[in-house]
Amino acid sequence: MHNKSHKLDSASFRTFMFQGKAFFTLHNIEKDTHITFRIQTPKRKRGQPEETRYFEVYVKALNDKYAGNKYVGRIDRKERSFKPYGYVERDHVGIQTIEWLIRNWSHLEEYEKGEKLAIYHLGTCCKCGLPLTVPESIQNGIGPQCMKYREGKSIDLLKELGFYKPATEYAELVYNALELRPDLFDKIFVPDVIRRANKWYKLMDKLSNDIGLF
Repeated sequence: MHNKSHKLDSASFRTFMFQGKAFFTLHNIEKDTHITFRIQTPKRKRGQPEETRYFEVYVKALNDKYAGNKYVGRIDRKERSFKPYGYVERDHVGIQTIEWLIRNWSHLEEYEKGEKLAIYHLGTCCKCGLPLTVPESIQNGIGPQCMKYREGKSIDLLKELGFYKPATEYAELVYNALELRPDLFDKIFVPDVIRRANKWYKLMDKLSNDIGLF
């Protein structure tokens, strides 16, 4: 791995991937191969709302014929689908890998615990793309200011919907809101502590089945 890379667990990765500028490497431990992706939101005009459904996928793989990061298609987060770009071969390793990732989204822990998969971010914030320096931020892959921004926007929405309770920890606010409104999953920032809790997996399955989200 690159000397600036940092390992992510599956729970952190699920928060990390859809923040807008996620840059990460998947390591197939069994085959000792790796592939690097950049998952980013499409460029938007000034004043347009932030995109939470569609994400562009760029890939860099060893021994392919493309130099640098190659655009291979777009993820529809709501439909749990990937649409390849028209000029990229369907057997390209990037397309095959991203489709595998979508299919196994709810089971990444099994590959991680079985020492078949390792996930690394490359030392930059998944929201703004700037280098990470704070230890906790390096662990989670998102900078402290971007974390505060995400939480602040989420709290504003929770207040608007009547789910906000003063003096309640953010993670508890989010979990309570998701139990009542699973469709908020792609609209608020879901912290890793929820994703790592045993009860989270039941909720995650419900979200996947009910509203088709990762």
